[in-house]
Amino acid sequence: FNVLINLPGVKDEEFKMKIRKEAENILKQSVELADKIEKSVLEKL
Repeated sequence: FNVLINLPGVKDEEFKMKIRKEAENILKQSVELADKIEKSVLEKL
């Protein structure tokens, strides 16, 4: 989230778009992984 919070201060629009896309992809992957971990833990309880 820190990257997304600081992006408005970046003046290079092309760079900003690239970084926003990368950050959103990483966030999506993180949520998917967290869901898998939660499912695995709950199955073992």
